[in-house]
Formats: sequence, structure tokens, C-alpha cells
Amino acid sequence: MTVSNPVQAYSQTQAQQAAEASKSAGAKKKLAEDLDAFLMMLTTQLQNQDPLSPMESNEFTQQLVGFSQVEQQIGINENLEQQISLQQSSMNSLALGFIGKYAEVQDNLLTLSDGKVKFAYSLASDAASTKLDFYNENGVLVRTMSGKTAQGNHVMTWDGRGQDGTQLPDGEYTVKLSSKNTKGEPVDSWTTVQARITGASTDGKEPYVTINGAALPLSQIGAVTEKPTL
Repeated sequence: MTVSNPVQAYSQTQAQQAAEASKSAGAKKKLAEDLDAFLMMLTTQLQNQDPLSPMESNEFTQQLVGFSQVEQQIGINENLEQQISLQQSSMNSLALGFIGKYAEVQDNLLTLSDGKVKFAYSLASDAASTKLDFYNENGVLVRTMSGKTAQGNHVMTWDGRGQDGTQLPDGEYTVKLSSKNTKGEPVDSWTTVQARITGASTDGKEPYVTINGAALPLSQIGAVTEKPTL
């Protein structure tokens, strides 16, 4: 089973909604204070009005309507807070359910294991040339390879051999992807790796998953699979 981009829409919209909803408690308190003050003023004016010249009620009616509208908006915000809380709880449960599965993330860190590593790279448009440079943990360039130039996603396996054909030791390597069009201009491109999710956490606003020892927002996960596909 594959779950593609489960929370792509979670981040910015969710944060904006939470910011608006968090104001409801203070707004409700302020409304109550304003309404109390208004009712006290109205009572005082009614007690002191001239019976032969009663005051106009239009203004007070309009103010009461305004208070009612504000109260309705506060109620909407409170409902929104409840919905966000439920969504956050659901997303946290989703993150916990991903532990032990494999996630695809945009990254250029490769783990060479048993003399090979599989990863993917993507081109936003067709390119005239694509080059992949591999570096060891010390930042030394150990291999340069040519890649496909067609727009889209491409899966690649590096055999862990250096430029001279020597088998390199297992460990951490980085790959730098570079693509250019016929004018020599850069083409938008990125690499994708797959790693096992080993943990889950939350900062109270957004859930995170642990991949390769680092906590990543769940919204950055591209896909989750039961078994490795790269």
C-alpha cells in the first residue's frame, strides 16, 4: 500500500486557521465586557429619559444586532478550534501509524549498503544535459555520472564504484544533481531518497516523523510504503 502526500495541505492553511481560532476566547471575554457596559449605559439612559420626549431606539437596536453578529462569529471560531484539534489528533495518529514504514523525501543524502544505493531524481522540464556528482563523507568528489534528460521522475542505482572503477566502502554519500537546457540555463531538479520511519512526535501544532535520526514535518513526506520501492 502506498500513501501519497498525506498532509500536503496541512501546513500553511492549518496554521492560519489556528491563529484565527485562538483569538476566540479573548474575543468572547471582550464581547461580554462590552455588552455589560452597553446594557448598563442603556439602563441608565432609560431611567433618566424625559417621559415626554423618549429617546430613539434605532441606534440601540443596531448595536444589539452588532453584538449578536459578533457572538455568532465567535461561535464559528470556537467550532473551528474544535475541528483543528480533531485534525491535529488525527494527523498525530497517522504519524504514529507510519512507524516502521518507508518514506520518500526530497534529500541528497545516500546510504551505500552492500555496495549499492537506489534513489530517484526529477526534472521539471526537458534538459539538454544531466550530471550527477557523488561525494564521500569528507566532501571529496568520487564519481560523476550522466543522467536522463527527459522531464519527469527517473530511478537510478549507483553501484558504489568510484571514477576509476574501484568499489567504495559502504557509508554515507551525497549526490549533487545538475541539469541544463539547450541555452545552458539551469533546469529545476531534485533528488528523492527513501528511508525507514523510526519514530513520531509533535510540537503541538504539526506532527513529525523521524527519518535517519532527523525529525521531519509530516507535510514534507512525499509517499509512504510498507516496503522499500527505491
